Amino acid sequence: MARTLLVGILLGLVGLPMAHAQEVPADNRYRTGDTYLQVETVQTDLDGRTATLDVRWDASWHDAENWDAAWIVLKGRRPGGPLVPLRVRGAPAMADNRSPDGAEAAFDVPDDRVGFFAYRAGQGEGTNHWRLRVSWAAANGVDAGSIEGVAALGVEMVRVPTGEFELGTTRSLTGRRESTSRDWLGGTPPAPLSALFRVDPDGEDLYGGSYPVTSEAPISIGTDAGDLYYIDAEFLEDFSSGDQQGTLSAAFPKGYQGFYQMKYEVTEQQYVDFLSGLSPEQARQRWTTDPGEAGGPPPSRYRHTITRSDGHYRTERPHRAASYLSWQDALAWADWMGLRPMTGPTLRAGKGRICMKKR
Repeated sequence: MARTLLVGILLGLVGLPMAHAQEVPADNRYRTGDTYLQVETVQTDLDGRTATLDVRWDASWHDAENWDAAWIVLKGRRPGGPLVPLRVRGAPAMADNRSPDGAEAAFDVPDDRVGFFAYRAGQGEGTNHWRLRVSWAAANGVDAGSIEGVAALGVEMVRVPTGEFELGTTRSLTGRRESTSRDWLGGTPPAPLSALFRVDPDGEDLYGGSYPVTSEAPISIGTDAGDLYYIDAEFLEDFSSGDQQGTLSAAFPKGYQGFYQMKYEVTEQQYVDFLSGLSPEQARQRWTTDPGEAGGPPPSRYRHTITRSDGHYRTERPHRAASYLSWQDALAWADWMGLRPMTGPTLRAGKGRICMKKR
C-alpha cells in the first residue's frame, strides 16, 4: 500500500494526560476551503494499548471511481522526550457512528502498519464522523511501558484509481519528426529538456510518441525500440540529468496501481505540530529563524508566520500553506507522517503535488 504527501492538509495533534482512560477536551479543527479534518484522541488505555479517536471531516465523497480519505498516524508520548512512532495492529473498530447520514467507515492498513486510511464504505457524499478504537504497538525498539499518552495526526487524501495513462508528450518534440532522428544522440537536442517519450518501435526515428503505462511491470530505459527515453541535458551547467539507461523495477511505483495522494499543501499548523513533536535539537534543524530576523525570511515576501517563543512553536496563519521550506524539510515532514515523495510517473498519473502512499 502507498501513501502520498500532497497539498493543503489538515493535521490534528492532540496529546493525552498521564492517565490510562480519560476524556480529553480538545478541538484541533483547521479549516481549508470547504472541508476540514478533525482528529482527536478522546480516550486511551495504556494497559490494553488502545486509543479511541474522534475523526470528522466535511464535504467527503465516494463515487464509482475514487474517494477521499483520512490518513491517520499515531505517536507515543514519553516523559521529557519527543513523540515516537507507533504501529497500528490491524484495522480499527467502529466504537460509535456519528455521521449525519449514517455513512459506514472502511479502512485500508498498509503492510508497514505506520497508519491507516479511513473513508466512506459506500458511494455518497457529506460529513463523516466516527469514533474509532485503534490498537497500537510500540516501534523502533521503544519500550511500550514508557508510553504515557497517544497523539493522533491526520491528513486528507484522495484515492487515485488503478488505470492506464501516458508519460510525455503526444506531439513531436519539435513539430518536425525528422529533427528527432538518432543523428543527434549525444549532441544538442532540438527539443524540450527532460521530455519523456517512447522510442519509435519501427526504429526509423528516435521519437515515437508518448510512453503508455499499462501495468506495474518493469520499464526499460534506453534507445532500443519501445524503450522509455528522455532528452539529455548534460550540456547545460547546473542541470540535473540522468544517465538515460537502466530499468524501472517492478517495485518502483509507476502510477498504474491505485494509490493515495494528499489533497492540499502542508499548512503552517501542520508544520508547527511537526516541530512541536521533535526534540529541541531536531526542531532547530527543521526550522528557519523568525520572519524579519537576521537571516530569516521577510514576511512580506514569503508569507511566513511561524515563530518560536519559550521553546514553543506558533503560527499566526494556521491554514496558510507552509512556505520557506527546503526539500529536506519537506522530506522530514513526509517521513514523520509516514509518507514519501511521489515518483515522476505517479506525479503524472495523479497530477499530484508532492507525496504519496500506495494501497
